[in-house]
Amino acid sequence: MRKHDHCPSDDPAPIASFFYNRLHRSKNLIHSLLQNPIAEQSDLHIFCDGPGSPEDENDVKKVQQFAQTIRGFRSVSVIISEENKGLAASIINGVNEICGKFGKVIVLEDDLVVSPNFLEFMNAGLTQYQNISNVKQIAGHLFPFAINKEQQALFLPLTTSWGWATWDRAWQEFDPEASGYDRLKDDIALRRKFNLDDTYPFYEMLEDQFAGRVNSWAVRWYLSVFMNDGLVLYPRENMVLHEGWDINATHAKEVRLDTAREIAIDFRVTSFPPAICLDENVSAMRSFFKSK
Repeated sequence: MRKHDHCPSDDPAPIASFFYNRLHRSKNLIHSLLQNPIAEQSDLHIFCDGPGSPEDENDVKKVQQFAQTIRGFRSVSVIISEENKGLAASIINGVNEICGKFGKVIVLEDDLVVSPNFLEFMNAGLTQYQNISNVKQIAGHLFPFAINKEQQALFLPLTTSWGWATWDRAWQEFDPEASGYDRLKDDIALRRKFNLDDTYPFYEMLEDQFAGRVNSWAVRWYLSVFMNDGLVLYPRENMVLHEGWDINATHAKEVRLDTAREIAIDFRVTSFPPAICLDENVSAMRSFFKSK
């Protein structure tokens, strides 16, 4: 294991946020974060990607200038890339850096809005499961399927890219080469399980990754967690809204109301699942994906 500088278990995790060229989205994210009481105790690290085209230069500069004005956190560091790395490389490099230095991280892209209790849940989950090796991620966004119990949080097998946290011990298992792809190719049963009992084509996303049609860190992270029999802790109510379906998005240009779910503003997680195992509501999640 790597040796980390600081951040004891009860110290709020550093937040890594990834900005590009959408000023209004970046402002919305920061505004929502500042509604979290823990924000003033948290260190914010903003990774600003460089322009990918001359047309983006002005908007990218505006975002970078805004990042330099952000206050309200314990500290704010702004890391500006002169070159355009793209979202996947930016997130992989940024999470590598923060996890390697502090041992844990909360990750947010610039087109998200979080609830006032989001940081509390992320940090509580990070502390509760920091030494539980098969828990790989704390998730903030939950797709709109019904949960059939009163408990406040549950374990599911799927990772999320929309507001999440992890530890260095889990992120060290991230395989950017997606070597588990070869096993999936040769094992129909394993491939079916990866596709959530063939309810969603995650394997096709991997094929697109290897064919160069997409560059997704998220499907590679899911594969890494899947191949290590990982679990992800989710809140019973949604704590993150994805606002990024617009014409200026890099990857999400089409409005997808079927995945939208309002934030539960007053919802808090004050207790955790009684057992560390896959929740029975995974069947509801499969049904939701099958309907899309």
